[in-house]
Amino acid sequence: MKNPFFTYYVEFGLNGKSRIKPYRAINPGHAYQKCHREYPGARLIDCLRQGVHNGEHAVTHYPPPSTVAVVPGPEVTAEQTTFDFADQLSFKPKETGWSWDTLAASSESFQKLKIGEIKHG
Repeated sequence: MKNPFFTYYVEFGLNGKSRIKPYRAINPGHAYQKCHREYPGARLIDCLRQGVHNGEHAVTHYPPPSTVAVVPGPEVTAEQTTFDFADQLSFKPKETGWSWDTLAASSESFQKLKIGEIKHG
């Protein structure tokens, strides 16, 4: 299996001085990540990888990613709206005093249907 790591040279600024350091990484983002973890206050400038392509020496430059930290705002609190009828709701059937049969038997439409006053058709 081919080794997936390459040597990337990351240029960064720290304390007003520019430095270049090699990192073994899978891709340029991985190299930038290693540099950023090693030097958290550094300003990432450039990343390059050298290689041979079609028998010629080649250098590929990769622009740095954004390292801007997003500061979270104040915590959002959700307001809960309550409704008066919500106290009467229950999701446990044994706690309620009604059933579909009781509801249907007490309704006026059901009584008319039983008597035959509602015609289907």
